[in-house]
Amino acid sequence: MPNGVNELKFKDGFVSLILNPYGDMTGCSEELQDFFDLVAGRPAGRTDFVREVKYAVKLAKRRNDWRDCYMLVKDWVQDRVDYAVEQNTITMQEKFVQQLIKKAMSTEQDYDSLRADLIDFFDADFADKMLVKYYQQA
Repeated sequence: MPNGVNELKFKDGFVSLILNPYGDMTGCSEELQDFFDLVAGRPAGRTDFVREVKYAVKLAKRRNDWRDCYMLVKDWVQDRVDYAVEQNTITMQEKFVQQLIKKAMSTEQDYDSLRADLIDFFDADFADKMLVKYYQQA
């Protein structure tokens, strides 16, 4: 794995490519750097490949049938990004709750006080769900 990039596994049958156009470009070809500039919205078009991509995008935007497909794919990609962010946030929240519950139990904090603390961070429904899920397991 390159510089601290952990493997991500999605169980959807698709191959996902995650681009980071803001990272260190040392060792990247000029074409790849130019492509990353395009993705990041920076001035791009120094290489033939990126000029061809920009031209293809212009053509696609002019054709109604391609524009509809482009918008459909764009919406699909955005939905996947939103879902991934949501799942990551939920995982982080659950890990945080697990730590709070573990600490509360080790200091013998009473259940009602712990519940009130969790409700301060989250809503009551989420707090109750997490208590049911993790309170007895901690």
